[in-house]
Amino acid sequence: MSTEAKSAQQAAAMDTLPIKPPGGFSVDDVPHDTVRQIGLLIGWWGYLQMQLGVVIREAIKVKRDTGRVITIGRDISVATLCDMIRHLVASDRWIQDATLRADADILRKAVLKATSNRNDYAHGVFGTDDEKPGVFVRHLLKDPVHKTSPGTEEITAESVGKLVQEARLLWLRAQDITQRLKGRKPIIPRSYHEAPKNQKVKLT
Repeated sequence: MSTEAKSAQQAAAMDTLPIKPPGGFSVDDVPHDTVRQIGLLIGWWGYLQMQLGVVIREAIKVKRDTGRVITIGRDISVATLCDMIRHLVASDRWIQDATLRADADILRKAVLKATSNRNDYAHGVFGTDDEKPGVFVRHLLKDPVHKTSPGTEEITAESVGKLVQEARLLWLRAQDITQRLKGRKPIIPRSYHEAPKNQKVKLT
């Protein structure tokens, strides 16, 4: 049997398999605009994690290949990178500019605080509210209180979009710190570090 024939046979077999869980709902049923925002959220966190590694590389002044060995790997998480930054800003050994150290420290604390948003959606289980037809939710299963009695959190494209905005702003702040570590001019005002909730980043 040719490769094309085998592929067609496998595709036909897949068409006969059930595509929904016993509850009758799958992620395919989540509105496309909401799914798009979830994808953007995960994507921007990927960029942010990579940029944190660049911040570390520039702070310790190593080449790109060495930096990747240090900051990219199976056991290196966002929390790991933030802990590295915590050590780098603890003195002027690596970063002499006190303001830059302060901004990097503020950033890593903000990233740690927001990390759960990425994890909640990257590993989320979605469905509908049994009591509110047409309302889509994220099932809450992680916290101890939800082990015995799972909860729900309503989600919309707008609500997830706010988390996308937050992730993109964190990435922009990491970019700014990177540029300053390279001795270049800031790309955003310091207010983005000092009062990020007051800033707006246009999403394209």
